[in-house]
Amino acid sequence: MVYLQYSNRQEIVNNKTTADIAGNVLLVTIEGQDAWLVSIDVLHLVFSAFGFVHKITTFEKTAGFQSGIYILNGN
Repeated sequence: MVYLQYSNRQEIVNNKTTADIAGNVLLVTIEGQDAWLVSIDVLHLVFSAFGFVHKITTFEKTAGFQSGIYILNGN
């Protein structure tokens, strides 16, 4: 099962870089035993249909395998 929601963040930030272009961050949660089969390449393929995928992060949470997907606005 896959859940999508908008993140509260306007960009994905780590200690080394920040994104400097306005965009949208989607929080994707993937549940189930086969969640580990979803690769970054698959996430990029799916979400690039909705805009330019600038950055993807993945992490494990109690809710399941999660990914932050930063899609640039088309402005």
